[in-house]
Amino acid sequence: MPADLKSCVVSWTADSAKAADSRKSYDTTVAALAKGGRKETRTVDQPATVVTSLDKSGWRVRASHQGKAGALLIVSFIATETGPVCAKAFQEDRAKKKQ
Repeated sequence: MPADLKSCVVSWTADSAKAADSRKSYDTTVAALAKGGRKETRTVDQPATVVTSLDKSGWRVRASHQGKAGALLIVSFIATETGPVCAKAFQEDRAKKKQ
């Protein structure tokens, strides 16, 4: 990750093998984020994938639960700052990648 974006992103990936029910743990974590004042702005819930976006204080958390037990299973939470400094840094990074 480029140095100027490091302060704009925080990510966490769960060790889904340690959770008895990874989907229940995911749902509980998303509920706790909402209870903590984050506003749910979008949810896509399909049979093997659920993605929820939550916003608070200039940060957007994208929570995702993809796959199922016994197969590829990924549970992750990625928070990005949505303020102007980080928005500019993300735009500049995208422009560099297009070149």
